[in-house]
Amino acid sequence: MHRTLEVDHTDSYITASKAWTYIGGSNAFRTAPTQYHPYELVPLANNDIFKKLGKFKASPAAQIMYSIEPQLIKALKSKISADYWQYLESLIPPKIVGDRANKQVKDTVSRILLLNEKITSDNRIFETLIHAFDLFNGGYDRLGVEYKAMPAIQKQMRQRQVPAPVRKLNYPFVAELLKEHDAPMDAAYYEKARQYYQGILTEAYAIRNFDVHAGTGNNRALIKIQKTLPGMIFRFRGLIFDAIKEYPNATIDIIMGMLIEKAEKLLQK
Repeated sequence: MHRTLEVDHTDSYITASKAWTYIGGSNAFRTAPTQYHPYELVPLANNDIFKKLGKFKASPAAQIMYSIEPQLIKALKSKISADYWQYLESLIPPKIVGDRANKQVKDTVSRILLLNEKITSDNRIFETLIHAFDLFNGGYDRLGVEYKAMPAIQKQMRQRQVPAPVRKLNYPFVAELLKEHDAPMDAAYYEKARQYYQGILTEAYAIRNFDVHAGTGNNRALIKIQKTLPGMIFRFRGLIFDAIKEYPNATIDIIMGMLIEKAEKLLQK
């Protein structure tokens, strides 16, 4: 129950799948051996850089991401905002915005995240619906849906389709989710989303300052950032991964510039 994994300074972290099989490792970010308890390895399973960029190691942008990966692993382990912020500052080239580092990170991340806003929103809506219509834990019977219809309903929702029986339901909670799903994502919607992400990043930077200067912060604000910032970073990384695969010869600053240009079009349509 209390076994630990010791990793020496030549291979200072590993990534593992949910089945605890080895995925990859990286160069050291520590100068001395360290120990990881099994529960501490769970967040490392989210590290998909080896799987996503394995065929693109020669890409100049991929090399940057590989070189700063230890910073992200350190942040995942420490859960300290300053460590996450250091990773973002290392990843985002200064000349993208040309302003102070904190404003640069906020502007760049809050815009680029808009590129997978639709997918993220649909995932949230459908996962909520799937849970509501779960055969064992949900309340499908109270919604008036027949048991025999459930397998087909579940299958369609996993494919991100709204089943006809769900459309016909006159239930406020379901109706509100479908209203959100059907609403067009116009410039006003994207601007609201951008402001939300920028707000999260502003709070994260404030907590980062507390971390750096050994100050005190609000516990609820800290929990909020711990629950939201890592997910935003992985979404951000995912978009960069996709761009690297599409433009393997592009540098990281060109990649960022192209993504920001695409995001700006969403804010103007």
